[in-house]
Amino acid sequence: MSSNFVCKNLSKIFSTDGVTVSVLSQIDLNFKAGEFISIIGPSGSGKSTLLSILGTLDNPSNGDVIFEGQNIFTLNAKELSDFRFQNIGFIFQQFHLIPTLSVLENILSPLFGRKVTYNKYKRAELLIESVGLKGKENSLPSQLSGGQQQRVAVARALINEPKWLLADEPTGNLDTDNSEMIFNLLEKLNLEKKCGVLFVTHDPILANRAHKKIEMKDGEIIRVEKIGEVYA
Repeated sequence: MSSNFVCKNLSKIFSTDGVTVSVLSQIDLNFKAGEFISIIGPSGSGKSTLLSILGTLDNPSNGDVIFEGQNIFTLNAKELSDFRFQNIGFIFQQFHLIPTLSVLENILSPLFGRKVTYNKYKRAELLIESVGLKGKENSLPSQLSGGQQQRVAVARALINEPKWLLADEPTGNLDTDNSEMIFNLLEKLNLEKKCGVLFVTHDPILANRAHKKIEMKDGEIIRVEKIGEVYA
């Protein structure tokens, strides 16, 4: 079954101290398996909220998110956890590495408490090599540069070979060279592993290198532009 995301009439409203704020309004989108999609817009436009809902880290106020024919928000808490584990890899602007764990242990951390059919240590070692960190297996995050820490975060997101990578400003804390390196790595993974990528960014140059670009403002989709071909 095709691993597409479909958003139908998706809305998100926050209420604080009697004040209601609409963060997302009537979002209708279709993300096709294997696409590399950028989402761009000013701060407060709803980009990160949309990504959080797609990754089931937040719930919509209204509307549906359909994945492989099922509304994922009809799942219970355990089913949602299993859905994330099986289908989604997260990469954030803040690397969210565990400071007391080594590179290898951080990459393995999504598997803690999970039974898997593959050799998790072998897969982690292959990922370490693929992101250019061979020899850093036992290093702590504090011993790595920002670009290296983000590469660890990318490897961690890939440990269970997800169908989609959700990347929320993954280059936001990096300099130009490291931003280019991370983006190239995501492009390579998209091409070789056929995983879909949703890439939230403020950088119009990076956004224009995706297959499709979605522009947001004030919680609404203002433009969807097809840029390149889908590698799937």
